[in-house]
Formats: sequence, structure tokens, C-alpha cells
Amino acid sequence: MKFLVLIEGVPGNPTPPEQLLTLAKAQWAWSKRQQDTGKVEAIYSLAGHAGGLMGGMGICNFDSAEELAEALATMPAVYSASVKVYPLVTLEVTGRLIETELSALRRKQASTL
Repeated sequence: MKFLVLIEGVPGNPTPPEQLLTLAKAQWAWSKRQQDTGKVEAIYSLAGHAGGLMGGMGICNFDSAEELAEALATMPAVYSASVKVYPLVTLEVTGRLIETELSALRRKQASTL
């Protein structure tokens, strides 16, 4: 199952700059290791976030949300960042969902006439 994972530094974090750089380096290494497993398909830093030091995103492909949670638990920035996870579906699935909802809406409208 594919997931979009957004990681953002917490504004106002009192971490001294040298510790922040060490944490960023550890986070970068962790991200590369995750990518090397093949479970992470793409990794990007967020533009405008202190040169990527304060945020990034990845497209991950894990068997379950539990497996993703286990990977994220080993992330160096886990206690100093905001992590948001969004499950992803294909456009085909989205199209089917929309068609199903439109059909249900049409049936409901037809039954009220």
C-alpha cells in the first residue's frame, strides 16, 4: 500500500543549531537506508524549509500501516518533528469511488421525484 509521508520540523524548536545539523544528517542517512530497502520510492526535501533541514516527504510502499509505523518509530527525528501520513489510491480507484457516489446520488434524487 502506498503512503505519502510528510515530515516537518516543529516551529520554535529550541534545539541548538549544531544539534539540529547532527539530527538532520542522521535523518538524511535514515531516509537513504529506507530508500535502499525499496520500501521508499521517492524522497524530497521541502523547498523553503531551511534548505531541507526542516522538512521532507516520501512516497512509501509498505504492506500495511503497521509496517510503516514500525519504520517511522526508528526515525531519528521522530520526537522533534510533525509526521503526517496519508494513504494513497490510484486515479482508477478514485474514479470508481466517484462513479459509485454519483450513482447513489442519482438513485436518491430519482426516488424523491
